[in-house]
Amino acid sequence: MSPSTRADSVRDRIVSAAKAEFSQYGIAGARMDRIARGAGTSKERVYAYFSSKVALYRFVSA
Repeated sequence: MSPSTRADSVRDRIVSAAKAEFSQYGIAGARMDRIARGAGTSKERVYAYFSSKVALYRFVSA
């Protein structure tokens, strides 16, 4: 698997976990650590892709 394919996979897992988190808890109740855990990655990696919870929410809500 190429580095860009791995990166896409991590990003896709983050987006999927974020959709589930936001749908269950809303933006106010969603937690980045739960999103990271659901994606099988670190919270730092989530922030490497998305600068904030709001940015992630906007991305998954678009």
